[in-house]
Amino acid sequence: MPNFIIGELGLGAGSVRSISLERDLYDPEALNAYMVTPAVVGALGQLGRALSSDSPQRAWKVVGPYGSGKSALGVAAGQLLAGARHFSFIADALKAQSKQAHSLFAESKRYPVALVGSRVSLGTALARALLRAVESWEKSKSANLFKKRLDLASGTYDGVELNAAVAAMVRDFADTAAANGFSGVVVLVDELGKFVEHAALYPAEGDLMALQQLAESACGREDTRLAVVAFLHQHISAYADGLGKGLSDDWEKVASRFEEIPFDEPVERYAHFAAHALAVSERGRMQHGLAAKARALYQTSVDLGLLKPQGPADFALLAKAERLYPLHPAVVAAMAVIAKRMGQSERSFHAFLNGDEPNALRDYANRTAHDASHWYRLDNLWDHLAGSHVLRFRERNAERRWVYAATCVAREGASRLQASVLKAIAVLELVERGLRQHVSTVLIQHVLDEVKPLDVVTAIEELARKGAIQVRRGGDQVMIAVPELANIDGLLEEAAREGEAVLVTRALSSALSTRPVVAHRHYDRTGTLRTLGVLVGTPDNWPETPKFGADDIKPDGWLKVLVVESSNRELKSATTRCGQQFQPLELHVCLQPSAGARSALVQFATWLTVSQQLRAKQLDPWATQYVDRQLATAREEVDQVIASLLASKGKESSALTFWHSGKEVPNGAALNLSQLASWLFDNQFHLAPRIVNELINKDKPASPIVLARQRMFEVLFSGDHTKPICGPAEFPPERLIHHTLLVDSGIWSEREGRWSLKVPTAGSAVDVVPVWSCIAELLSDGGVKTFAEVLDALAAPPWGSVLARLVSGRRFICW
Repeated sequence: MPNFIIGELGLGAGSVRSISLERDLYDPEALNAYMVTPAVVGALGQLGRALSSDSPQRAWKVVGPYGSGKSALGVAAGQLLAGARHFSFIADALKAQSKQAHSLFAESKRYPVALVGSRVSLGTALARALLRAVESWEKSKSANLFKKRLDLASGTYDGVELNAAVAAMVRDFADTAAANGFSGVVVLVDELGKFVEHAALYPAEGDLMALQQLAESACGREDTRLAVVAFLHQHISAYADGLGKGLSDDWEKVASRFEEIPFDEPVERYAHFAAHALAVSERGRMQHGLAAKARALYQTSVDLGLLKPQGPADFALLAKAERLYPLHPAVVAAMAVIAKRMGQSERSFHAFLNGDEPNALRDYANRTAHDASHWYRLDNLWDHLAGSHVLRFRERNAERRWVYAATCVAREGASRLQASVLKAIAVLELVERGLRQHVSTVLIQHVLDEVKPLDVVTAIEELARKGAIQVRRGGDQVMIAVPELANIDGLLEEAAREGEAVLVTRALSSALSTRPVVAHRHYDRTGTLRTLGVLVGTPDNWPETPKFGADDIKPDGWLKVLVVESSNRELKSATTRCGQQFQPLELHVCLQPSAGARSALVQFATWLTVSQQLRAKQLDPWATQYVDRQLATAREEVDQVIASLLASKGKESSALTFWHSGKEVPNGAALNLSQLASWLFDNQFHLAPRIVNELINKDKPASPIVLARQRMFEVLFSGDHTKPICGPAEFPPERLIHHTLLVDSGIWSEREGRWSLKVPTAGSAVDVVPVWSCIAELLSDGGVKTFAEVLDALAAPPWGSVLARLVSGRRFICW
């Protein structure tokens, strides 16, 4: 029975769970597996030195990328400041790494308070956190007084709004903490950026003032009891971008009150995390040839610049690299960067090591024999990342290249080596910016070290011949050969330059013109299917009826929508002009979208423009897929906007007024678009005969009805008056026309076995007398009329006869 790798590993013994500042701050065992790194020592030392020296600067902002371990650092700082007697795990861990840093917290007795950013007011979140702390202490006069002054229901402290009362609230809380044996307070604010984003959206709530009061209360020599540590992904002012120069400058001033502590873990520290979590047994490290193989692999990674040891601890670990078995050094480096992309750094790294996901390290160790030649390499990491969908792309270009690489890998299923080369290149491309390392033939040979270098070169050449990859500068740069890439950000910026008015009009036009408005009620009453086309314009760019070709489907009428700016003067001018339009088959309405609606319309029009440009150039199909997803999302929002703008309000008043022939449509605000269309056509085509025949009521007759029409005319004009159009037991399409148009109207009647044409009968089932009279008047005025002129007259108000559709295209008049 083979000895699997998993049997030599101690995975899980020292795993790191997800750290929550709010949840874990008071848990003495939360950091029992926490690794105190040089970066942690540096950050804690900066805090400790200032607080132990009574420095007036006691407000800090810890700035680091997603997943750099800031939350865990916050828990460590809070527990150290509370005192070693409460939290010995972190105190002992810090002492083991730096006695000097440990000594800075030896006498500290500050009560830690945790806030985790959310889209609420900073003052409200702070008040809730302080109240939770007070309620956890023993009852005292100061605690009772604090709770009495704080009224969360009304959002006040001592009768003052919370954001304006921050200074007084934290000062009184410090008094209460002192009564409970603490020398001061430290407020730890994780995800401060979310509070700033909320403040940016609602500047009137006073969060800027609250943050300023909090910082000012923590700085100064008069009262040294308060300290504040905030944790952010980027600088405070970056969260307030877009507010205008005045507000942005105010945020910059507040940000300057916080001393910055940059925090990030270098790639090499992840090798220490890995060694700590793997816990390779001594027996496992003694396996024949394993130590030599491990040390050679990791030394090559250092030589190639993949790993860059920075101190004695790093060199000591690499000197015994068998402690990192079975992780290939390229995987350690790649996962260090990828873990930050996932957003939880250490937790994500340890989740990769300890988790049960398919193709992750534990899965590999469970099914792979323990042998010096068996290492978890980049192609294995690809299988894990591609199959588990754990990647979160923050750059469209990176996502696009990854998707294309997956397509190429799928195509190379028959060649295991070429697929492995593609997988390695894709992972290296994903992390090359973070590692500052170009993908080269030499690097690929290293990460696929179990393959002969010449075989790797042959596979690269074959992939280049197929067009899957590109090789430049003699192998110094190898990359996935993605088709010509589209600069989506550039296209978006270019599309947005057209201006809001143009984009809003285009969005409405695109969304409303794709599907004509069907007059359902008119159809139910008359049997004639009519539609209303929608045209969108502005007062300065009045919507014009388009020209149609002979084969184009033309709506029966038009709704012209005028998009008006927020100015009441412009609305009044546009409304006046709508009242001056007298086209019988047109309706007019003015729309004045809100700021939110205009924003959604601009977004949709921008994505629509980008989508059209990508398709026109036929470039980068993966970018096209991405843009189409964004366009679909924007379209959903626009559909909601349009539904809100044009929705029927029932009997309630509405801002929308519809106009027809210079007059307001009666009760137009209570009608939806289909009802408006029916109202228009009922009024304009009141003399239209009611003909219910689905073969006729189409914009273009179907081929069976065209053929039936021809056969019917052949019978009518054959001269044989005894010949029926069809037998009594036959039901061809012409039978429907025969009954609907001829028999039911009285034009074609049978008497004593002979059929003949007659003047239609008034009041018959299908009353075509008004149409018949129209034709008679046209033909009796002494002038020559073309067949097209007759058809146009039949289709126009007030007749609007569907007969024109039936006989359209004939070259003779049949009456």
